[in-house]
Amino acid sequence: MKTHVWERSLARYVVPDLPGSWSIVGGLLYREPSDWLLCYLSLHNWPWGTNFSVYLGVQLLAAPATSLRGPLGRELGHANGKSFWPSPKTIKDAEPAMQEILQQIHTDALPFFDEVGNLPGYRIGAEERARRQPDDVYFQETVFCLRLLDGDVDSAIRAAEATARAASREDAPWAAEIARWVTDAAQVAAQNRQEALNLLRRNADTTRTNLGLPMQRDASA
Repeated sequence: MKTHVWERSLARYVVPDLPGSWSIVGGLLYREPSDWLLCYLSLHNWPWGTNFSVYLGVQLLAAPATSLRGPLGRELGHANGKSFWPSPKTIKDAEPAMQEILQQIHTDALPFFDEVGNLPGYRIGAEERARRQPDDVYFQETVFCLRLLDGDVDSAIRAAEATARAASREDAPWAAEIARWVTDAAQVAAQNRQEALNLLRRNADTTRTNLGLPMQRDASA
């Protein structure tokens, strides 16, 4: 499914029947406001066929990223038994699939966003995954950010140490870079929590830029 067909079909068939405020940019449909957390649906074309699926996820913007990533997300409709559709060639052809996707958003995505699309709910899911997978660098990084946002500096410092331990088990530059920024931010937080929060805000701005999202300059920590 071509991105422009996806975006225009969403605007015509889906967004008018969704509660609240939604935006479409760069192939993403996401719920507003999107301060620290981005609740989104993204197009995924199958490389081995003519079908497409839709991924729903919630991303913590405070962790710097160049692409969409977890830990909280899944294919739209997977729990309801329908998670892919044939790729339409035109916006008119897309209507049947869009109607099904709209229904799946109401029954699958919106409850998921209501559950984990807020910092308390997101924290529960992220902390659980970090406990189950202590060697996952991304999960430990996420916990660090969340604890710092909570204002628990001591706990954030422990999470930074866990991030560094996980990164040391990865022979990869990306892991070392995550450990480096988290360790630096923890050192800043130990002296001045507000300055560390400012760093997370700058991270969020960078992530927004990388994802093609507009800034939210009026958001506060």
